[in-house]
Amino acid sequence: MWDDRSPEINLYKILSYYIIIMT
Repeated sequence: MWDDRSPEINLYKILSYYIIIMT
């Protein structure tokens, strides 16, 4: 999927999962 070495990408990934779970 995404490169976990990038904090930015990691944050977006977590945010995406959070949004998917919440909605």
